[in-house]
Amino acid sequence: MRAVGAVGVLAVGSAGCVRAVPVDPVRLGGLALTSTVLAADGTVLAHLHAEQDRRPVTLAQLPPVLVQGVLAAEDRRFYAHSGVDAGGVARAGAVDAGTGSTRQGGSTITQQLVKNTLVTPEHSVRRKVREAALAMGLERSLTKDQILERYLNTVYFGQGTYGVGAAARAYFGHGPENMTAAEAALLAGLIRSPSAADPVMHPNAAHARRTEVLQAMTETGALTAEQARAAGDEALPTQLHKDDERYLAPYALTDAIDTLLDDPRLGPDRATRESAIFRGGLTIRLTIDPRQQAAAEQAVAGVLDQPSDPDAAVAAVTPGNGGITALVGGRDFYSTTSPTAKVDLARGGTTKRQAGSTFKAFTLITALEHGIRPDDEFLAGAQTTIDRGRNPVWDVTNYEGTAYGSVTVRDATEQSINTAYAHIVQRLGNGDVDAGAALVVDTAQRLGVRGAGEQPLRRDPATTLGSGEVDPVEMAAAYATLASGGVYAAPYLVASVTDSSGGLLEQAQPQPRQVVAPGVAAVANDLLAGVVREGTGVRARLPRPEAGKTGTTSAYRDAWYVGYTPNFAAAVWLGVATGAVSMVPENGFRTVIAGGTLPTEIWRRFASSALLGVDAPDFADPGDAVIRVDVDATRGCRPNAWTPTAAVAHRTYLRGTEPTAVCTSPTGPAATVVPAVLGVAADAATGTLDAAGFTVAVRTSYDATYPAGTVVGQEPSSGAAVDAGSTVTITVAARSGVDATVPDLLGSDRAGAEQALAMVGLRAAVEVVPSCADGAGCPVTLARDRGRVWRQDVPADATLPVGSTVGLGVGP
Repeated sequence: MRAVGAVGVLAVGSAGCVRAVPVDPVRLGGLALTSTVLAADGTVLAHLHAEQDRRPVTLAQLPPVLVQGVLAAEDRRFYAHSGVDAGGVARAGAVDAGTGSTRQGGSTITQQLVKNTLVTPEHSVRRKVREAALAMGLERSLTKDQILERYLNTVYFGQGTYGVGAAARAYFGHGPENMTAAEAALLAGLIRSPSAADPVMHPNAAHARRTEVLQAMTETGALTAEQARAAGDEALPTQLHKDDERYLAPYALTDAIDTLLDDPRLGPDRATRESAIFRGGLTIRLTIDPRQQAAAEQAVAGVLDQPSDPDAAVAAVTPGNGGITALVGGRDFYSTTSPTAKVDLARGGTTKRQAGSTFKAFTLITALEHGIRPDDEFLAGAQTTIDRGRNPVWDVTNYEGTAYGSVTVRDATEQSINTAYAHIVQRLGNGDVDAGAALVVDTAQRLGVRGAGEQPLRRDPATTLGSGEVDPVEMAAAYATLASGGVYAAPYLVASVTDSSGGLLEQAQPQPRQVVAPGVAAVANDLLAGVVREGTGVRARLPRPEAGKTGTTSAYRDAWYVGYTPNFAAAVWLGVATGAVSMVPENGFRTVIAGGTLPTEIWRRFASSALLGVDAPDFADPGDAVIRVDVDATRGCRPNAWTPTAAVAHRTYLRGTEPTAVCTSPTGPAATVVPAVLGVAADAATGTLDAAGFTVAVRTSYDATYPAGTVVGQEPSSGAAVDAGSTVTITVAARSGVDATVPDLLGSDRAGAEQALAMVGLRAAVEVVPSCADGAGCPVTLARDRGRVWRQDVPADATLPVGSTVGLGVGP
């Protein structure tokens, strides 16, 4: 009875009892279009769509075999009827009633288009009559080809795909232009059975339905019997080619969507903007460089290859422009076990972390701007306490627990000496460290460092040594300022957005501005280049001009390296995303992780690959603002006739601040000059010294900053003139299995003492006990302990095996 009813209703329509209802094509509505996200070079990064994936195509783009397959399966008399095909309905109804087959359709393509776009989904005779009337009216408003094209772009093919463009990519992994007869028949069969004939979920049913369509195509002459048999033998697709597969730059994509959802240029409210992004057919071009992105992801995966390794984030920014060319927000965006896998750690918000000594770059810039010279000397004891008037005193300890005596700004930068930098801040404020800190924070803000969330950077002395919270994107952009000669450009990710017809909706407009004088930037570059050449960043060395700064926060909770070349700037952060956890072996990490260890290795791998084949220019010449002169690096004066060549360094100064005095020593030719072996492998260093006629003595030291087996110290220093045959002692970094020298911890605060022990490979067993004032064994130099170490169970300079424990007494 059901089939007879359907035949009867539409037969009445064909006899003229149903009048055509005029249809304005605009009423068909706009298609929900899939948006495309592109990389900077046009590479497709992702397709964005909500519950419907549509990729419209024109009829001319489609192969005839696809059109013929759809017509054979759904509406053989499409080009002959006027919207309703009474004969076709009767034939379909008879077949349906007699055999149960669904090979022939009852509704014409025009009726199906009307049903999909203009009428309610109810099942009733009234709806069928209205559908027929509207179909007849639509045939008078649009041409047959226009109707067919609209139909092929709106019909549902299963798996969330609407239209042949989206369906072809989902099932076959390519567009519809080169579709085979087998593929065309499969899609045509899916129109009537999008779920039941799904080739992935129901391959047997899909095969049977495809066979029916191929038979129909032979009946209409679209295929020969032989062609149909060959197509029927082709394998069905076994998996979908969907956009939820892994794709390049997932963190960048998420970040870009979040940025656009807050962009009023895409609509007055979030709902409108969401509709534009996911249904508007936008083309969104990002600044991501696919080669750099792949290099960054591979560097992280290659270095952090153990389950116990920490989380990581990497960001690269184009100097002078601000475009973010690579963004890695975590170790694996697709991880199903990490609760923070999809949290973007590279572009912070609430995930910013302390900067550690990478913040010293801002102190350095400020110092140069205020007349402090690279060769000016500052006290660099193991620990210093600076009075702050009515504020609590500022206690500063060197992570290495090492006293350096008096050092230059250059040395303090290369070796990242906290106490020296604390005194630089003090001089900036004319003795007031809070005033000096305010100047440093102003500099950081000029270079785009803003602080965490709604909280700006604190104008506090501790901020100058890295207690302020930052993220890799803003740090890469800040250091890119130095790479570009003092020109800052705010980082951005979305380069342009165009609508579905190609109209430009927005275009990034970088606004670079000079925020650091070119001369100051050039001197800062020279000093920070020393960090890589012979300082804590030696593991980041590249065969090209570069500079950078390592950073390690208290108790190794964060490890950073921010480095740059004239045309590349990137920041690397390592830490634990879920909280501030010390990255030391006691907590399950393979080694002590400091800024000069794994972060520099990741940066070097990333930069080496990203810059392969790229020009290696020098940093920009600021002209007369600076002067480059030869200096005796061991004395800080101009070389004289007897200065050993190995001791001469070519250095950059702001004009007028360069050393002018000629060295008064040496007074004659040196017997032998000590070659430089810092940062060299121990075997190679020994060979070099031996070839120069020196006796070599080797000692080892636990040092988390350098790779094991690297020379981290030499005495006498390079360039020194000594008698032939003298002994040169080299200190080689070691990890374990050696003795460590116990540092002097009396008077240090608890955190400083624990860090000093950790740096030499020892552990602290802390006992909090009352003041030692006037007590037995209390050093006379201590008055009240105020949380300081007053008892050290193993004396300073004693040696213990790495991993041993030193008992400490600390006041309450």
